[in-house]
Amino acid sequence: MYVISNDERRDEMINYRIAISSMAFCILLSIAGTAATGYGLPSFPGTSNSSSSNMTATVNMQTKLVADFVAGETSVLSSQADMTKALGLSDQSAKLEANIAALKSGATIKAMEDATAESKKTADTIASMKLGTMKLSADAKVTMIHAIPEYITGVVALIKLKPDYSSFMSAAQKQISSASLMEVSNVKDKLSVGMFVASNGPGYTESLGNTTSDFITYAKGNNISIPKDATAALGFNP
Repeated sequence: MYVISNDERRDEMINYRIAISSMAFCILLSIAGTAATGYGLPSFPGTSNSSSSNMTATVNMQTKLVADFVAGETSVLSSQADMTKALGLSDQSAKLEANIAALKSGATIKAMEDATAESKKTADTIASMKLGTMKLSADAKVTMIHAIPEYITGVVALIKLKPDYSSFMSAAQKQISSASLMEVSNVKDKLSVGMFVASNGPGYTESLGNTTSDFITYAKGNNISIPKDATAALGFNP
């Protein structure tokens, strides 16, 4: 007959005590959470209904922010595609059209990184060409008449998102800081696109400033109508 040794008995007792302790801890945790909720006390991170509700609200903020940014950015890209084509930069125009298609198929971080990078490159290229000194063909002038107002409207739409960038970033940071260790990575993933827009939107819009100024000057000198609220938002007298 097999006889249990003292060492085996000791190991069994240790395992038994560990199991009992674990069960007791789980029960106490459950009671504590229920009591906290019942008496209006703070619950454990990531477990409250209010936390879930706040997360939903933050995700909704992200959806609107990204949609508004993409709308403004699409106007900028579309106008740049027309202008570069009119200025004989067909390859650049094709790249911008590809960026627009990518954004429309899904506002991913990669799509927005590529679009803003190409847009900044285009803005620098057009600025270096000194539009005001160029002799444009009749067709090119017609293109500019339609493209410049669209470009400025897009830039203004992005400028008006400045308060939304701050509001969303604040809400996102609160969600991340209040998430439990097990949830924090998932929360960051859920809010990553909005955080990219909020972090990079202001700097990107500012980078378009010089080209926007050149376009407004060109528009005034060529009787191209720009909405008064747009020029006012950009700090120019209509």
